[in-house]
Amino acid sequence: MPTRLRRSAWIAGWIVVSMAMLGSTTTLPVDAQPAPQHSVIVSITPQRILDTRDPTDLGLKGPFVSPVSQRLRVTGLVATPSGTQTVVPGGATGVLLNVTSVGAEAAGFISVRPGDARGAPTTSSLNFDAGTTIPNAVHVALPTTGGDAGRIDITYDALGVPGPVTDVLVDVVGYTEASGLDDLRAQLAGKADTTDVYSRSMIDDRLSSKANTTEVYTSRRWTCEPPTPTACSRSSVRSTPRSHRTGTSRRRGRRPGPP
Repeated sequence: MPTRLRRSAWIAGWIVVSMAMLGSTTTLPVDAQPAPQHSVIVSITPQRILDTRDPTDLGLKGPFVSPVSQRLRVTGLVATPSGTQTVVPGGATGVLLNVTSVGAEAAGFISVRPGDARGAPTTSSLNFDAGTTIPNAVHVALPTTGGDAGRIDITYDALGVPGPVTDVLVDVVGYTEASGLDDLRAQLAGKADTTDVYSRSMIDDRLSSKANTTEVYTSRRWTCEPPTPTACSRSSVRSTPRSHRTGTSRRRGRRPGPP
């Protein structure tokens, strides 16, 4: 069967199946539910929560000394230039940051990791030369349980040389949370055994039983509003000649295909 005809037949069958179910339900092709580890991104007005420059010392006292790590609280009440406030709510699964190195005494890198990270970092979040000011976007997961919940781990490493220092700025631009998917997950779980949700395999099974239908309902000509197909005008239904399904046309000089 030509590709255009196969596409038309699939669309037509989909509409036929949808019409059959519109009396009491809405058909949705759903193959998977959000998993517990999935999160949604929440964008916020950027807020600075770390500035180690003297005499600011916002969040932590600076500067950072290579290769000593420090942990910074991100969730709940934290210090900001405009006072103490909640920038990232408790229970957040991750945080989107803009991290800046200011005036490093030696070339190196800054690594930002979840607060429960242990050992020396093996990855970098931004790299810089001595005396430069370099920012970078960082997305890091947040522990949600334990003593380090809601914290991030920050390390300045002067390429293995102990002692050099740098100031660090951290601005929060967003965070991730799983609670935004809880309602959707619950709704989908409640519909898992009903006809409100159809998997692709279920749709294909239903379409196979409609393979020889001679009535094709095209979305381009569908002028009525479901679920009252009896109110549709006659022009919304097109009769498909059997010759179209066999790959030939009754009219000479025209190739079969959708109008």
